[in-house]
Amino acid sequence: MTHCGTITSVKSQFVWRLLLAFLGIAGAALVSRGQNADPPQKSKADPILAKLDAAKKAYESEVQRLKKELLDTFDKKEALARQDGNKKLVDQILAERLAFTTTGELPKSIPTSQYLSRLAAARKALQSAYTEAIRELVRNKRDAEAALLEKELQDLTAGPATPAPLPADPRVRWVTPSGRRYEHLGGKNWREQSPQGGIRLFTEVARNNDYIELQANDDRKVYVRLHATVYYWGEIDPRSRTRIWRQWLSPEEGTGRWVQP
Repeated sequence: MTHCGTITSVKSQFVWRLLLAFLGIAGAALVSRGQNADPPQKSKADPILAKLDAAKKAYESEVQRLKKELLDTFDKKEALARQDGNKKLVDQILAERLAFTTTGELPKSIPTSQYLSRLAAARKALQSAYTEAIRELVRNKRDAEAALLEKELQDLTAGPATPAPLPADPRVRWVTPSGRRYEHLGGKNWREQSPQGGIRLFTEVARNNDYIELQANDDRKVYVRLHATVYYWGEIDPRSRTRIWRQWLSPEEGTGRWVQP
């Protein structure tokens, strides 16, 4: 009895060892598979369209840079005309600047040949980027996407030689806490309305990113500069014949802001 029990015990131990060994090999294989498995791939941006998007952004950036250069030329030309006291030229520059920023019309008082040549070069580079993207899409059998880009390219090619006009200047109404109000009537015409209801007409004589300058149409040579939050008025000193700028001492009159009509 003892001998049979011993044999049975030995067989049982052998079976258990064999089972454990099998389980160990299988577990190791699973671990090995988990360690060697490729990590999940992240979705990548389409290289064809990404390259075209970069070309579009470069084109828009170049167009804005060229516009700014032309506007800077306006400012320099205006400053020189004011130093010479050339009112006729100042009026022409102001009118042409307004036309360019609202309709895209090119000025006559300043040269634009370099502006147009650089603009044409930027447009040509964008057209080349479109052509290359369409070619790559066709090679990859993505005909529907290629057709959409082809339509965009046709619109670009048929577009105007000059870029779309800049947004119109939103500075058309300026008010003080006391109720004094300046309103743009169109062109270079402005109207001042006092808190008591009095009316005075002004003519715009200067405009930049900092302020809009107005001159009263009556006999008094009164000037006004409307800044973002501050209001100045100026008069010609009879002795020095120079313009003196002052700010109202009262915050109710000396401060203000641009508001939507």
